[in-house]
Amino acid sequence: MSSNEDLRVVKTKRCIEAAFMTLLEEHSFDKITVQKILTQALISKGTFYAHYLDKYDLAEKISAATLQEFQTGIHERITASLTGADNKTIMESLLHTFITTIPKLNLLKKIHTDKIDIAHDMQQIITREYLTLQEKQGIKLEKPNFRAHIVTTFILGFLEWQGAHPFENTIEEYIREFKVTVCNYEKMMNNLS
Repeated sequence: MSSNEDLRVVKTKRCIEAAFMTLLEEHSFDKITVQKILTQALISKGTFYAHYLDKYDLAEKISAATLQEFQTGIHERITASLTGADNKTIMESLLHTFITTIPKLNLLKKIHTDKIDIAHDMQQIITREYLTLQEKQGIKLEKPNFRAHIVTTFILGFLEWQGAHPFENTIEEYIREFKVTVCNYEKMMNNLS
């Protein structure tokens, strides 16, 4: 929120965005109309169009802001690990990011337009941040993009799992199960040889 932005404007935008997200929980993006947003938000057409061009503009602005929150959270986690913060602090920071942004991002994944592809954008953010971390730590990987793909897939898998099973497993449990699965797969492949 800019310091010049009127508090009423901020509240109105939040109301419109909340109405849109509520509708997105119940309907596909294609079925959401500006009229439905107006009804849900209890605002007039003029109020909506004073802030957004159409539902696509609204969706793009919500998506961009939520992705920015996600990227900031991931970046803070990486920065904390580089500065030697303890694992508990790092995990608490990451957990806060997950709690605040992942539910919104999962809803926004329902939207597919030329400008909105949340799953792809999340993948790019994680990949970019991972490669940056490796570079800052001076780690030279043999296949950096392949490694980044594996890490990104792992993180997105965890986020998807957490979305479907909130707080059923910690990241530590997920990592442990991943390691066990990889070891078991390796044993199985060795037995086939």
